[in-house]
Amino acid sequence: ISYEFVQLIISEMGKPIAEAEEEMEFATGKDEFLDLLLASLQPQTHGKCVVVRDPFGVVAIMSPWNFPVDEILLLALPSLASGNTVIVKPSE
Repeated sequence: ISYEFVQLIISEMGKPIAEAEEEMEFATGKDEFLDLLLASLQPQTHGKCVVVRDPFGVVAIMSPWNFPVDEILLLALPSLASGNTVIVKPSE
């Protein structure tokens, strides 16, 4: 866990330490999510057809205030892995 991020979450959002640490644990424990993401981005064959996923280009993410780290990662990782550019507008 990055304690610098935990301290930022505490100071900027007023979350209790336990909730800030839990959010960082969820944000850093994405191995299973990344494995599913990798599998979904591979070309898939359906009969004689091959489905290939192409990037959209630019993806905008407007994240909520209550889970700033985890929510941005859940939205940005698939977009970045697909080859998109991501613009993040965090909550103020």
